[in-house]
Amino acid sequence: MLGCRLPWLVQGRLREGLEWCDELAGEGGPALPDAVRARLADLSGAFALALGDPQEAVRRHRHALALGKGVGDRRQNALVSAHLGAALLEAGDPPGARAVLVTAHNALEAMGVTGGAAGAAASLAGVLRAEGDRRRAQELLDRAVEALRRSRDGRGLAGALRREAALALDGDEPARADGALREALRLYGSVGERTELPALLEEFSLLLMRTAPAQRPRTVRLLAAADTLRAATGAAVQDEWRSAAERARTDLGARLDWTDFALAWAEGVRMTASEAVAEALSAPAPSRRASAGPAPEDQSLTPRQVQVALLVSEGMTNRQIAARLDISEWTVVNHVRQVMRRLGCSSRVQVAGAVGRWA
Repeated sequence: MLGCRLPWLVQGRLREGLEWCDELAGEGGPALPDAVRARLADLSGAFALALGDPQEAVRRHRHALALGKGVGDRRQNALVSAHLGAALLEAGDPPGARAVLVTAHNALEAMGVTGGAAGAAASLAGVLRAEGDRRRAQELLDRAVEALRRSRDGRGLAGALRREAALALDGDEPARADGALREALRLYGSVGERTELPALLEEFSLLLMRTAPAQRPRTVRLLAAADTLRAATGAAVQDEWRSAAERARTDLGARLDWTDFALAWAEGVRMTASEAVAEALSAPAPSRRASAGPAPEDQSLTPRQVQVALLVSEGMTNRQIAARLDISEWTVVNHVRQVMRRLGCSSRVQVAGAVGRWA
């Protein structure tokens, strides 16, 4: 009965799941033992948190703990405590989260619940980061990532990698953050994730704006896809991330031609989850300036080919480039072929990487 937890969370069936829990555990529902009611309350807390209401999630997880105390299932109560700690952290209460998570983590480790202990450790690393203790957060997160890899928990590992990326950005390590987010994207893609994917796409988009400003059309597409995919789940977004996404959209709108922005946004809106993941993964990774290649004039590109290469690096299609330069699409195809040959590239992604090293 409760095996729907992970499938419904992965598929983004959040409101449906929450209503199902409430209906089953409500006064008009069947007579259920406290152990089942405790699990339903815990599950409903997971749905509430995914819907963007951490305060409601905290309330439901606490109710689950109250029910569970009379049952005496130490393993389940420790797991619920870990879920409560994660909700408290999202609700803006790091001290409260720390108190719950330390106890839950120690209990789960002692009982040999590897995956649960690793999840609690990843959340506790988030608490330490919030408190400014990056060193201890990194040590704890490294152990959590290693344990999650061993347990083959792809969804849990992806969540830990997102925390890894946040820590990397705190330390001004965009290349490490990029690697962590790309692995998380691949993991979410492999399980068909819908609930957590929109936030990850936004995180990747904000990093892309920082590391590859030439990728603005692609960034717009990813932000639009994230917005649309989140709307399909009915989830709200926290004020902090809403403000960051709105600032990004405003900046992109100011830097791109209006028609280019509108076209890229429309393309992103039409993307499926798997297409959005593929779009993100096709973006060029950050490159070190030390490895910069020769300038375009040293590679025998014509001025028109330089224009085409720059537009390719922005993620534009041949048709979009043709419209921008007022030339035929077939001419663009020929220019792209020449650019790839002269730059020694075998794909448009490699062209984008080469252009990124011209600066």
